[in-house]
Amino acid sequence: ARHFSKAGPAEIRSGSAPAFDFGAQSNIYIHGFELFGSCDSTGVVANGSACLRFVQNKVADYTCGVWLASVADATVSGNTLAYCGSNGIGAAACARLNIEGNNVQACDTGIRVAGPCTNAAVAGNIVESSGKAGIVFENGASGSATKNAVHCGGAGIVALTGATGVRIANNIVYDSSQPAVLLTGAGGACEVFNNTAIMCRDGIVLQATPGAAVRNN
Repeated sequence: ARHFSKAGPAEIRSGSAPAFDFGAQSNIYIHGFELFGSCDSTGVVANGSACLRFVQNKVADYTCGVWLASVADATVSGNTLAYCGSNGIGAAACARLNIEGNNVQACDTGIRVAGPCTNAAVAGNIVESSGKAGIVFENGASGSATKNAVHCGGAGIVALTGATGVRIANNIVYDSSQPAVLLTGAGGACEVFNNTAIMCRDGIVLQATPGAAVRNN
């Protein structure tokens, strides 16, 4: 295993290059770094790796803070990500992905999960001041968004065309200029329950989403 950890904050200013690019390497643990970049780069990149943990780091000023592609058994937890031009955390084609307890601020999209990600768990995150959306599932992604707080941005939690069987539960979305929960073109019997929407343009909006179950919101 490769272990990158600091007892105190270790600052990396990577400019237009990623601070960490692991390619297909596996068994990676990254903890306690402060990463600063530029608008044309990604902070942390992994493609085809397995067993990656990115825990309690700070990432700012990248196009995308963390990008995972075709990664298995990854955890992104307890990080602060801010001022990323596209995604704070983005993932595509991952398996057994956990995104939990992060604070994502002022990114165009806070957390994006794209297919074919399977059984992605997005839980306990705080996502604020997103331009387009707080949390997005799309293009064949499946999984759950639970116990997140999304506020002061565009749409709250979104399942777009191709997302399947997404479970959206026990979240709070407030002060949103778009719907708190939006399902459009999603399939696979999505579930929306026990969510709270306050001061949003709309509460829950379903468009071309057959079989969705909505209750106790």
